[in-house]
Amino acid sequence: SFFRLSTMKVYLNYAGTDGHPELKLKLTLPEKWLDGPVQKVTEFFVKQYNAKFPENCLNASVLALQNKQGLVLSDSSKVSACISEYADVFVVDRPPEKATASETPSRPPNSLQCKNLGCQKWFVEAENNDSACRHHSGAPVFHDLAKYWTCCSEKKAYDWEEFQAIPTCSTGRHSTEQKVQLFKPSEEVSSPIIPAPLTPEQVAVAEAPPAAPVVEDKPGPIVDGQATCRNKGCGKKFVVAENCEDACIFHSGVPIFHDANKYWSCCPQKKCWDWDEFMAVVGCSKGPHKV
Repeated sequence: SFFRLSTMKVYLNYAGTDGHPELKLKLTLPEKWLDGPVQKVTEFFVKQYNAKFPENCLNASVLALQNKQGLVLSDSSKVSACISEYADVFVVDRPPEKATASETPSRPPNSLQCKNLGCQKWFVEAENNDSACRHHSGAPVFHDLAKYWTCCSEKKAYDWEEFQAIPTCSTGRHSTEQKVQLFKPSEEVSSPIIPAPLTPEQVAVAEAPPAAPVVEDKPGPIVDGQATCRNKGCGKKFVVAENCEDACIFHSGVPIFHDANKYWSCCPQKKCWDWDEFMAVVGCSKGPHKV
């Protein structure tokens, strides 16, 4: 048997607007909520708030949760995937919903599509001006599970919708040219380079087997006899004394994000488009938890 996180303590903060008092609650979320949607946490906060301030009731349908980085959490996101224990979460006004395909305006006549990253809107050159376009001046980065822009590196997202919702940081004219270089091309060599002959000593060094790399893998902290598993795809808390050979189900490979696909290198046949689906891909290996 192994230990599973049964509850999660979080701090919900509401600053108060339009005559509504501010409120900060420390909530203990039950285990069954951790795999549930974020929306349930929002509704629970509103229920507690309205019981405390019956004359200033809030409406859960117009509110959302936001993390410390300023990213609004999707209602359908899994609680344990985007909220960590003892995290500060903020109750804010829900941002306007994106237009659906049927509501999206058709392309204006004689229009061009802006190639600035984070914009991609259609525009008419005659109406273009120095403040027409809101975009990112840097390039997108996908590293491990994090997604962010080089120009806004402090705003990291772990969900595709949150990444797309990161506010742009630059203003300028719409452009049909790709100004930011996403991939640096290799430099061409104008003339071949002929190496100088090696000395016998250099040949001996070159033919010697390379030294094995030293990888420092420090164990994680153990608090009150418990640790958090560092196996990929697990991340559960467990009692160290109860760890055993089949306690953990995890991924032996690494996460890969290619275009909009998400999958594990050890399970390439299980490609996902949605973050929650990717997080739910069952591990392919079994063994002890990793301290």
